[in-house]
Amino acid sequence: MLALGIFVAAGSLVLSIVADCTRAVARAERLGNAVDCARSLMAELEAGLRPIGDLAGGGIDQPEPPWEIFRIEARTVRSDFEGLVLAEISIFEADSVDAEPPALFSLRQLIPARPEDLEELDAFADFESLPRSAAGGNGDAGAFDALLEEDRR
Repeated sequence: MLALGIFVAAGSLVLSIVADCTRAVARAERLGNAVDCARSLMAELEAGLRPIGDLAGGGIDQPEPPWEIFRIEARTVRSDFEGLVLAEISIFEADSVDAEPPALFSLRQLIPARPEDLEELDAFADFESLPRSAAGGNGDAGAFDALLEEDRR
């Protein structure tokens, strides 16, 4: 009887370990896909295949396959560097039940902007809500500093 109890306990432990490993592999796969998605979108922005102004609204409405499993939020801010824009792409799980789920992955990068992209950013309403220096003005802190300060809060 004791041997049967030990066998059942050992079997339960092995099954638990296998289930944990399966969940960890699935999590790692989702994270890898989120990283690929963010880097692909950033590469499209850098190459000029996707206009920077498309991201001014804060997100991508209909992600293409295989990224439809994610909710993508994007933010662009003029930097203090001439002709560069700070782009931030955050990837979230689309089916999350949390009110504000944590981002699976977030990527920030300075990218070159065409003059028409800068005009679109200047015209966008959310752009005005940023600190003057983040908007490329003559303030004390740059756009990068303003975003870093947000992260500290």
